[in-house]
Formats: sequence, C-alpha cells, structure tokens
Amino acid sequence: MQQERTSNPTSLWGGPATARERGAAASVFAIASVATALVVRLGPGNGYVLAPFVPMAATLWTGADALTAFLLLALFCIDGSLYLALVASAYIVTGALSIPYLAEFPGVFHAASSPGSTQISAYIWSAWHVVFPLALAGATILDPQVRRRVAPRHRIRALLALLGGSLGLSAGVTALVEIAADRLPLLVVDGHFTSLFVGGIAPTLILCSLTGITAILIIARPLRPLHVWLVVALSVGALDSFLNSYSPGRYTTTWYLGKIETLLAANVVLAILLGEIVALFARSIKLSAIDVLTGLRNRRAFDEYVERAFSSARRRQSNLAVIVIDVDHFKQYNDRFGHAAGDVCLRRIATVLSAAAARSEDLAARYGGEEFVVILPATPLAGAQIVAEEIRSGIEALGIPHPDNVAGVVTVSLGVAFSSRGAGDAQSIFDLADQALYEAKDAGRNRVTVSNVEFVPMSPEQRRTA
Repeated sequence: MQQERTSNPTSLWGGPATARERGAAASVFAIASVATALVVRLGPGNGYVLAPFVPMAATLWTGADALTAFLLLALFCIDGSLYLALVASAYIVTGALSIPYLAEFPGVFHAASSPGSTQISAYIWSAWHVVFPLALAGATILDPQVRRRVAPRHRIRALLALLGGSLGLSAGVTALVEIAADRLPLLVVDGHFTSLFVGGIAPTLILCSLTGITAILIIARPLRPLHVWLVVALSVGALDSFLNSYSPGRYTTTWYLGKIETLLAANVVLAILLGEIVALFARSIKLSAIDVLTGLRNRRAFDEYVERAFSSARRRQSNLAVIVIDVDHFKQYNDRFGHAAGDVCLRRIATVLSAAAARSEDLAARYGGEEFVVILPATPLAGAQIVAEEIRSGIEALGIPHPDNVAGVVTVSLGVAFSSRGAGDAQSIFDLADQALYEAKDAGRNRVTVSNVEFVPMSPEQRRTA
C-alpha cells in the first residue's frame, strides 16, 4: 500500500466537488424529500398489490448495484485507489443480498402467505441497509483523503480478495438469516410490519445511514464528487427506511415510494459514473483532433474539416480561402538552439495563428513539422490577404532570435489560394496554396504570395460544353 498525490483519470474523485455538483446533488435529495413528505402527508393508503413490481424493481436495483461495482472496480484496476475498491465492495454486498431478498419475497417464488419467506426477505432487506452505510463509513475512515493506492502488481490479487470477501459476506448473512429464520423475532405479520420493525429495526437503519453520511461529511476532506453522490445515496436510503417505518405494511403508497427510492439510491452513483464515461469519451475525441505540442488542430482534424468546409461552401455558394504557412529556415533554428527551443518557438507561433483564426468557423492546424494551415470560410480574397499579412507580421513581431535568418528573427512564408462560391475541390485549392507558398520562398521568404489561379463556379453554359 502506498500514499501518493496522483492525477486521477476522472474528475469524479480527482478533485473537490464544485458548487454545481453540490447543487445538483442537493436538488436530487430535495426532490426525494418532497415526494416523501407529500406521501406521508397524504397517508399510507391501502395500496394495490402489483405482483410484478417487486421482481422488476429488485432486478433493476440489483443490476444497478452490479454495474456500479463493476465500473468502480474497473477504475480501481486503472487507478489503484483503495477508496474505490472499498466502495465497490459495498455495492457488491448490497447487489448480492438483493438476490436472496427477491428469491424469498412472498409471492415471487413462495406463496404470499409463507411466514418463513416473509421474515427472511425482511431481515435480508434490513441487513443490506445496515451493511451499505457502515461499509461506506469504514471506507471513509480508512482513506479519508482518497490518496491510498494499491501498487499495480498487487491490484489483481486485491480485486480477487475483495470479490471473494464481499460475496462471502453476502452468503454468510443470507445463510445466517435462513438458518435462524424460525427463531428470529417477527418483523412482518399478515403483510403488516410489527412494532419491533417500526419502533426498533427501521430507526436503527436510519441511524446507520446517518452514521455513513456523518462520516463522509466530517472526515472526508476535500469533499469530492463521489463523496457528494454517496451522501445522496445514503440520504435517500434513510428516507426509504423512514417510509417503511411509517408504512403499516407492504403494497401501500408509502411502501411503493420506498422501493422507488431504493431504485434511486442504487442508481445515483451509477448515473454519475456513466456520465463521467461519456465525458471522458467526448474529451478523448476532442484530444484526438488536437496537436499535442501546439494546441492547434492536427492533420487528421484538418483533413476532416476541409472537406466539410468545401461541402458547406458549395451548398451556401460562399467563398473559402486557404493559407499555408511554413517557418523560414526552421531546421537551422533547431540545429542552433535545439529541439526544445524549437518546440517553444512553434507554440508561440501557434498563439498568433489562433488569434488570427478567431471566428468559430475558422480553423488553424499544424499540418506537419513546421508547416501550418488556416482555413477561412466565408472570406473574400482581400480578407484572406489581410489575415495572412497579420499572421506574417505578428510572428515577426514576436522577435524570436534567429541568426541564420535574413531578418534576424523567426519569420514565416505564406501562400494563399481562394475559391469563389465553393468552386473547385479541397485538394486543388490546397495544392495552389502550397504552390504559392513555394513562390513566396523563392522570392526571398517572409512574405505573402497569393495564387494567381482563382476557382470560380462554372455557368450552366460552361458546364454543358465542359
């Protein structure tokens, strides 16, 4: 085991919860609280026995617990966070206990009047409402700042031990309840909760939930997003226990809402985990289009964008300009100052290009090495020349020393090509811009050259005779 300050692959537990995340969590709990208050105010009601409700709800929350545990364990294998492993174990236990709960629930696989199954399902339900909050409290006490890491070489063994221990605990609790069912005090009689459950068990379950909440809020520093949503899960679980203590029995309005809140408690962390996966996927797509060195778009992004830009220009009958830029004598700069200085130089040039391609539809990209390209949709030729000159003068004004260059500082050569109302194609206009670039180099560098070939759309008569 080791303690270290590492950057986590996700923001779910990598940094303090933001005000927005706290507000979202508070909103979810507020909605559940208002629903609970309304149902209590209206009274428990007689309810309607909807036989498929319990199997459907139990299957959903069992699946949610299993998927949450799987995602947390997958992240544990990547990150090695002990806290993730311990939280995953809490979800494994509750998910596993849901299976015998469903199997013993009256009316599912046993007769509705079966007294044995009635007590077993009630005790198993109570057991997972004890284990889950206390497991989270224990995880918070063991790793309050979410810094402990399991070394990579030990993670698979830790994972197997954790799975075995969690499933073993679930099996042990189930076996204990099954064996002692006939000797345990009654919690449900004829579908109604006894005074022992209402006055003793349910308040104890609420206290366990409050213990878990208190441990997280007081001990965990800083309070991370995962902490916040676990508090929501525990708070909704406390509401669930309260509704069961208030309800006279099963299949009442309060009982149904309690099961819905069990579903909510099982799904809040899962929803945030899935949202985090989607966000990570979106970020990976975005990063795949970014040149790591300069922060501009890369060659792949340019190739994809230029085709879309031409298609759009053809549809809208709008102009489009391409500027190709090459750093003058960049090899000599690298040879003299080294590649590290060359990287800094390219990054500074990239800031000028980003400022020049400032519109949302403009694109500045690193084409390769010291070559860059700028796409300017809906831009007249005169406007493209102005932007190109701004880039040239802006890079020269950086004043980056370059003794091997005529100007004494780093400069660039630029070639501009233009398409009127989307005429031509992407490859042709890029070739013309590249040709204009070489003309700028041959003319002495540090200048802008505009291609003397301009694509213009053909008239109907020209298309017929072409």
